[in-house]
Amino acid sequence: MKPDLSSRLNRLKQAQSLRKQTPTAEDFSLNTDEGKKPDLPEGWLSADAHVWKRVIAEPDPLAGACCSGYLTPRGIPPEKWLFFDTETTGLSGGAGNTAFLIGLGRVKNGSFLTTQYFLQDYPGESVMLSLLREEFQNTELFVSYNGKTYDSHLLQTRFLMNRMPFQFGPQLDLLYPVRQLYRRTLPDCRLGTTETFLLNKPRVGDIPGAEIPDIWFRFQKDRNHQSLEKVFEHNYLDIIRMAELLVFLESFIAGKVKNHPYGDQFALGRFLLDRGDPEGICIMEKAMKRGDPRAEAYLSVYWKRNNQWDKAVSLWEAVLRKRPGFFAGVEMAKYLEHREKDYSRALELVERLLRELPVRNPVKRAELQHRRTRLIAKISKGSENDLYE
Repeated sequence: MKPDLSSRLNRLKQAQSLRKQTPTAEDFSLNTDEGKKPDLPEGWLSADAHVWKRVIAEPDPLAGACCSGYLTPRGIPPEKWLFFDTETTGLSGGAGNTAFLIGLGRVKNGSFLTTQYFLQDYPGESVMLSLLREEFQNTELFVSYNGKTYDSHLLQTRFLMNRMPFQFGPQLDLLYPVRQLYRRTLPDCRLGTTETFLLNKPRVGDIPGAEIPDIWFRFQKDRNHQSLEKVFEHNYLDIIRMAELLVFLESFIAGKVKNHPYGDQFALGRFLLDRGDPEGICIMEKAMKRGDPRAEAYLSVYWKRNNQWDKAVSLWEAVLRKRPGFFAGVEMAKYLEHREKDYSRALELVERLLRELPVRNPVKRAELQHRRTRLIAKISKGSENDLYE
């Protein structure tokens, strides 16, 4: 016998009542740390369900900075510059590496604004990238530290994977001028090292970059933002220090930083000469007077490449009057052999180098021996030709 309609409806109501009393998977997740929605840290706002944002305004560190034209183009005002830095879920590349914290710094209305976007969960990445793309509008120079190699490529990959077409404009990566100017005087060229030795602003209690990915993954489990505070501060300081470092580098290049304990005048002279600035010659000459053999070698080659042989020869001769220098001796021997065709003087110079120089490098010594053998052969050939005349 089939139950009537009234009995069937009563059973359905009872089943619905039981389902309401039984906790669902969704109800259970709300009672666990993993499903719990974290409170916003102080100073942060919710830009989206999965994206936080904060803006810090302070006096402009770029105010009054000089512009050499070698780092920052003269035609682009500071208001069009954008400093950027990322904190990521991994320290290497790859499609799975995600930027979970992005710091931006720019000048606006006389102040310096540091804006940070924090991705508190993966579903918010497309929203964060959309906000980032808006921030990138009207930017004519992107400034970073190792960003040309790492950060910009990572963001470019994330834009591509989220089907958001974007291309970075001109970039200034401060790591490159730091390497060119200070790699011989600093222990290494990390941003933290430049802060300590160039800016005299060592970080205290800073979190090592290698630990940052693990902190974000831990946050995904416990949703406790307290552990993120040092990460936020680390990223914020990266932005501020980049701005301060740029001001310092521009001042050093312009010659306004005098007698800095880690300044390398040879490196500065080479930096300027490579860019066609004649001020580099004056700096190289000062380095030579202080006895820097690098300056002697580089400046002589500079004269040689520019076909100013009289200046190059004078420099080599001045060095050889003081000491039997290998570089100056070999260059002078080349000049005598190939341009003056004075094989006897060239041979005399090579034999002097072999006698007086403690050339421990077997390659260099073999070079001198080979040159000596060739010069003797040329002199002998010339003597034979004289017999037949």
